[in-house]
Amino acid sequence: MLYFYLLPNLLNSATIMIKFNPVPGSSVQCELLLYSQLEGIYLHLGIEKEDDGKSYFPRTFLIERITASNPGTRFIDGQPDTKTVVSFEVLETDGDAQKSLSIP
Repeated sequence: MLYFYLLPNLLNSATIMIKFNPVPGSSVQCELLLYSQLEGIYLHLGIEKEDDGKSYFPRTFLIERITASNPGTRFIDGQPDTKTVVSFEVLETDGDAQKSLSIP
């Protein structure tokens, strides 16, 4: 969890891909993928929809190092519908804090 401390930065400056398409040779499965380039890496957070269809939960946390031979974009290249996250909002429901996100 070397880069876990960057998670708040990811949530505040991420780009989101709607309807993430599986990448050949990878077992990553999620509906949405938040990602951002931070400190020489691409940080990814895969999000999946709950069974109730009303909320989402984090499913996967990926780090791809950017090197001379690897641009770190394996999970980004070729994905459709890239949108920029405008904001996250904390919602209170029966004392439990929940986050929602806003995209244009």
